[in-house]
Amino acid sequence: MIPIGTTITTNTGHRVVVKCFISSGGQGVVYLVIDVRTGASGVIKVFHDKFDKGTTEQRIRYLISKQLNTKCRTLIAPTEWFSTTKFVGHYAPFVAGQSLEQVVANPKFDFYRGLCVALAVAWSVDILHNQGLASGDIHAGNYLISEVNSHFEVQCIDNDNFAASGAPPPPMIGHELYTPLELRDEPLSGRPVLPSILTDRYELTVLLHEVILLCHPAAGQEDSETGFQRAMSGRWLLDPTLLKRSSTILGYSPFALNSDLCRLFRKGLSTDPHERPTAHEWVSVLTAALDCVDYCDTCGYPSIIESGKTCCPVNRHPYPQLRLVIKDSGKTIPLRGATCIGRDDLGGSACVSSRHATVRQTAFGITLETFGRNGTYRWNGSDWKKIPDGRPVVVHKDERLRFADVQVMVTR
Repeated sequence: MIPIGTTITTNTGHRVVVKCFISSGGQGVVYLVIDVRTGASGVIKVFHDKFDKGTTEQRIRYLISKQLNTKCRTLIAPTEWFSTTKFVGHYAPFVAGQSLEQVVANPKFDFYRGLCVALAVAWSVDILHNQGLASGDIHAGNYLISEVNSHFEVQCIDNDNFAASGAPPPPMIGHELYTPLELRDEPLSGRPVLPSILTDRYELTVLLHEVILLCHPAAGQEDSETGFQRAMSGRWLLDPTLLKRSSTILGYSPFALNSDLCRLFRKGLSTDPHERPTAHEWVSVLTAALDCVDYCDTCGYPSIIESGKTCCPVNRHPYPQLRLVIKDSGKTIPLRGATCIGRDDLGGSACVSSRHATVRQTAFGITLETFGRNGTYRWNGSDWKKIPDGRPVVVHKDERLRFADVQVMVTR
């Protein structure tokens, strides 16, 4: 422990004073510090003396050289280092927020915002991997979350257990509740233990499971070591294709997910490291899912809707039968499954393409995928907003749409 009031000088000549203890972990002790010149807050981490000083310093300097803070605002990484005859450590900017671990235990966000938080987490890991770094320690305690102007900001901290080809290996293997089978087995076998991007993909899957569904993949099985190991050994126990709808589930039901997210969870928990989806795959699937979140008109349960769902996927309430009504003529266009809409359906306007959009009836409404040359728009209450081409978006009852220059109403 460093006495409160100690002055630390970093490699850049930056002088900070130790203000108070924050936390202690397997690698070191974290303190809040105050800048001697400006009074600004920062954080230092002092590594335990059981680790080789030279190796630790080499790893810190390598991590700082990556300048992760400039690559992604979600990554809060060390910017300076310090070394004395007694200890070695690094300095990073201070960020306020609550541990994601605490937030997941007492959720402050709904299903949609949980997907947004999951996207931010996946994005941060994708940036790390693009820099040739494996985090080596992805878990909820290494993310901070804060609410700013009605949305949540996510920061990834404590990246110093990284693994990279240009640096000495990390001294730890990460959090036991997140590590894949190969890292749990290797210490017992006597083989070297080294986190990698492939093991990160497993840890990322576990963390995203906690954030999106508000429960660990081993939830309900953690009372015994045998049960936990079985739950974490390659089979997703909450897979909707294996689960009964009457099953007692902690957090959100996996039936609320779409097929793409279910596929990633199945692959992400695989014992075959090469089957696990990349962080970039998670980013792509989560981005698409955000456009398709809706809530059941009857029970209010959230779901990511897709064309294969014909009712509320959790409580089985039937979906409303919707249709499009052209404003000027009053003509009705019924919707049955997937319906391609074009010029002939919409009254013959030359501005409408012959194949302008595809509309699909879903559990709670319709999804619309537009590809007409003059675009499709939705009324936001004050103006027409263009719907992105080539990407399904959710449309609700009583919404107003405009296919090029033809207005329609979505109604029962």
